[in-house]
Amino acid sequence: MIKFDLPETKLSGVTTDGASSMKGKNIGFVALFKKSINHNILSYHCIIHQEQLCAKVLEMKEVMEIVIQTVNFIRSRGLNHRQFKQLLEDCGSEAEDVIYFCQVRWLSRAATLKRFWILIPEIIKFLKIKDKDTSFLENNDWLNDLAFLVDITQMLMELNIKLQGKDQLISKLYENVETFVLKLKLLKQQLSQKSLIHFKTLSERNTNTVDYEKYCNLILKVIDEFDTRFCDFKEEKNELDLFSHPFSIKVETVKDEFQMELIELQNNKDLKDAYKDVELLELYKKYMNIEVYPHLCKHAIKYFSLFGSTYICEQFFSRMKHVKSEQRHRLKDEHLTDTLRISSSTIKADIDQLCKNKQCQVSH
Repeated sequence: MIKFDLPETKLSGVTTDGASSMKGKNIGFVALFKKSINHNILSYHCIIHQEQLCAKVLEMKEVMEIVIQTVNFIRSRGLNHRQFKQLLEDCGSEAEDVIYFCQVRWLSRAATLKRFWILIPEIIKFLKIKDKDTSFLENNDWLNDLAFLVDITQMLMELNIKLQGKDQLISKLYENVETFVLKLKLLKQQLSQKSLIHFKTLSERNTNTVDYEKYCNLILKVIDEFDTRFCDFKEEKNELDLFSHPFSIKVETVKDEFQMELIELQNNKDLKDAYKDVELLELYKKYMNIEVYPHLCKHAIKYFSLFGSTYICEQFFSRMKHVKSEQRHRLKDEHLTDTLRISSSTIKADIDQLCKNKQCQVSH
């Protein structure tokens, strides 16, 4: 901020990866930074990271360890891998292979489990050929746990995908999380009634062998984890609703300085129609006059400026890793900066115009 002369007064919030060096109570970056400025700012852990940490309460080691060991046995040895792929081909399986699980890439968990479930008959046949133990693949309790894990990780993966991508407003990210928690509560209620209507994989099993109470408790653990980790956002819920749903929020629930402007806004038919047809950014930018709605516009600017996740930062580092390849070992810092600026910019270069402006013959 000092290097680029960025004004502290315009900083609305800090998004971190949750590391102790960032979030430490006394000497973490956020704590020290808050002491150095004269206004309050929001600070929170990246929403995508939070969601992944919530999912970790579903570790179910007895299932994951066996799945990972089996996949590694098949794929880590060249001969085994070739023989397994040949077996799949001979059996006419639609799936081409099992999928590696990577602890860092959490989304691989859902893909690994789903593919493993699809290939269970072929995996049993292959392990028997190799004289390996297959008793776990014939155990009802273990198979039920696997089926439950396939379903719930698939749901978590869908949420994770919704949370990724550019230009996501913090209000939309939190709405996705809230929606998912409501779905979890519905799943818990249905499990308590011994209904598996939304558990596609688990419903394929013999319902008489399913431990409904066990899965109810696991869902409850995930709900509690979401509630704990997203408690900071709950405190901002009303402010977020004012920003993203100004026409439906009740006037008496907002702060005094917004009330008169909000009444004016909610009774403006043109703005109400525009809200239905255009993006939120366009509504505030093009349709709402800052002189008529000064407090609401200032409030909106604050929440537009917030990053709900560290997605852009991580994407930038991914590009840097791609740019700094072994083939470009002579790349200097100056060139790296220029290359990253070009690769991360949303502005498309007018190559034809740039070429016209280039003086190729220096002597002329």
